[in-house]
Amino acid sequence: EKDPDVAQLISQINDMETDAKQGMFPLVPNLAVPPALTKEKMLANIRQKHEKQLESLRKITKTFKELPPAKKRADQWRVMVSNANMQAQIDSVNDFLKDNGVEGGTKMWLHVYATFQRDPEFVAELGAIEKQFSEDSKKILADRPSAMDDSLVGFLNDRIKRVAPAELSMSLDEAKEKGAPVLTLVLNEQTDGAVLLGLNEQMKDFPENMLVYYLSHTQVENTVISVDVDPADVPVAIAFDAAGSKVAVGDVAKCKLALRS
Repeated sequence: EKDPDVAQLISQINDMETDAKQGMFPLVPNLAVPPALTKEKMLANIRQKHEKQLESLRKITKTFKELPPAKKRADQWRVMVSNANMQAQIDSVNDFLKDNGVEGGTKMWLHVYATFQRDPEFVAELGAIEKQFSEDSKKILADRPSAMDDSLVGFLNDRIKRVAPAELSMSLDEAKEKGAPVLTLVLNEQTDGAVLLGLNEQMKDFPENMLVYYLSHTQVENTVISVDVDPADVPVAIAFDAAGSKVAVGDVAKCKLALRS
């Protein structure tokens, strides 16, 4: 006779796979949301995280503008913004759990977030928060050098990441393990900022857990996607589904349709 506890666990694991394929963060089996962690507190926590990010962005932008022209390198800006984002996320998780007397680290935070993600009211309020954050960030960076555009996207959306050629294969494998679809972009360095800013505006139309990796067309040779890219056709998008299978090559619109089907 089938053990009911085992049957329930198998069902929950199957649900995790289904959720991942549909672009939802999976729920951890048999993990209850502590009563102290409410929807309202989660939204407040996300607002606080964005406030920290905006304050960091103001300071970084001021520092960057005061540098001599020869030292205003996009890679330096990228590192500063990336570090600030990472610290804000770590602080957000730690503060949320500590302030409410809950343990569990990032796993608990993500599980709570995934649970509330099923609530339409939460999703609507979160969308409004993210939109305001995007608008506030753009105001701070209204007079930024164009070389900072791709780093601005990384600040606005931590699911859009630049990868080095040697990192691409490993990044795709890690996404596959997480059950996350991937959009890989091969860009021209002269226009990549504008392309990425446009993509950021469209992220809501893609699976919720989709990751975006991008690199320059000059770096594609000898990577796992080199056979898909003709430099004359840049920008080129390559879509991988949650199982790691390549499902489309072409422009962003074509890949969007493939990942949503």
